[in-house]
Amino acid sequence: MQKNRIWIIAGILTVTACKKEAPLKPSDADENYLTVKDNPSDPVDHAIYQFYQNTGVSLFYNDTIGRKQVADSAGIPQYLYLRLAVAYSLAGIDNNVNFTLLKDKQQVVPMLDLLKNDVLPFIPDSLSRACILLVDSLTFNGTPSGFPFSPGFNSYSGFNTIAIRTVDPDTMSADARRKYVASVLGDLGGQQLGATQFSRLNDFYNISVVLSPPGFCYGARFSNLSPDGGKTPEDFGFIAWFQYDGDIYTPDTYTDVKSYVAAVINYTPASFAAVYAGYPAVIEKFNYIRPLVKSLGFQLPE
Repeated sequence: MQKNRIWIIAGILTVTACKKEAPLKPSDADENYLTVKDNPSDPVDHAIYQFYQNTGVSLFYNDTIGRKQVADSAGIPQYLYLRLAVAYSLAGIDNNVNFTLLKDKQQVVPMLDLLKNDVLPFIPDSLSRACILLVDSLTFNGTPSGFPFSPGFNSYSGFNTIAIRTVDPDTMSADARRKYVASVLGDLGGQQLGATQFSRLNDFYNISVVLSPPGFCYGARFSNLSPDGGKTPEDFGFIAWFQYDGDIYTPDTYTDVKSYVAAVINYTPASFAAVYAGYPAVIEKFNYIRPLVKSLGFQLPE
């Protein structure tokens, strides 16, 4: 009996000792790291908080948005850093996109009214994300086939955030601002069409392919399409192209699609036809892609 009592007491002491070594702590498991908190002492952070209060959309200038302690090693806390998933989708990691963070967070403030009034109201619900990350640049990670450079773009939709390349709207003309906004929306729509309508886009690409020499259409030196220099990119159905090191390059398929998505967002059919009169391939591609863009939920000018 005495022996049994000793074991019972030992068991009680063991349990008590465990409780002293590992006291219960509050958990942050339910903390929403996408919630923007006010910082009245910092004008930029305070302006972002006001933007959040007015729009309900979180906005960040750093992709690391929080950390939480997950372990303790010999008295040294171990942290898990929480980052926005820009280069990630339900299909997994997307290694084709690269971005650089802003050099100065003061660049954020001029963007806020533009985003609130001209961008957010026109993003369809199907393309909306929990937050926005403002960045300095967005490019392909590497060079697409045929290019000696990496094309840039103005927006990219990740798993839980939309990354948007920052500009200074205060220095832009009304026309430049309108085209920038259309490009931001066009990049988002083009990305979505490429992911969901790729089979239907083949007919869109073929409008340019049949006009080009075999093997030279997308991502090609334009001199290969027009050796004598007698034609323009529009003659082959391109409204976007690249200039690099003295040469003109036709767009890759992604850039071609998003340039037309931006066009149907920015132009009525009549005004677009007036700008590109004399280029039937351009008009054909515009008319082909317009209903596809409309199916995404974009409000298009009539």
